[in-house]
Amino acid sequence: MSVRTIGVLGAGQLGRLLALAGYPLGLRFEFLSDRPDDCAAHVAPHTVASYEHAEAVAAFARRCDVVTYEFENVPIAAAEAVLATGVPLRPNESILETAQDRVREKSALAAARIEVSAPRPVIEAEDARRAFEELGRRVVFKTRRDGYDGKGQRVVSSADEAARAYDELGGVELNAEPFVEFDRELSSIAVRGADGDVRFYPLTENHHERGILRRSISPAPN
Repeated sequence: MSVRTIGVLGAGQLGRLLALAGYPLGLRFEFLSDRPDDCAAHVAPHTVASYEHAEAVAAFARRCDVVTYEFENVPIAAAEAVLATGVPLRPNESILETAQDRVREKSALAAARIEVSAPRPVIEAEDARRAFEELGRRVVFKTRRDGYDGKGQRVVSSADEAARAYDELGGVELNAEPFVEFDRELSSIAVRGADGDVRFYPLTENHHERGILRRSISPAPN
């Protein structure tokens, strides 16, 4: 399939960077988001509509050769509206659904034999207290959904703090995991084309401040 126009659900800075990288390759872009002031609107046509407005999303998708996401918290309803048009959606909706739920995400990684701390769902404050008592001296609580850039997270050091963290994080479902001491954080981007071709990019070293990524060094120093 020859791709010329890429539709992007979401129109933030990652979408903007995607378009700017794609233009030298001869690609075109369109964005859809629910905010008129999103920064990707400065570099490509931008539809402002609710992600759950099926007709608006479908009309947007039909102008594109393929549709993707700019961030992982796009409502599943938007993915379903794209699929209903027959326009290819990459990655598919099941991957989107997994990526936006921390418990599902960790379970999927564990099923793929990637070593991760076991997911521990927390439904109510008493679950948070028990999770702390079972997991150790320092425990990280994260909202299962919608957390990013340090938001939706608490590191606690007592059972009482754990119960308070549940309330402070909005009384929503959480994932609990032991705090892991580490020397440095490394990441790598891997991509797979529709033809099955897989490519890996160099390791990158990441530095965070208050849970927010501030600096990345690529390639990572030895």
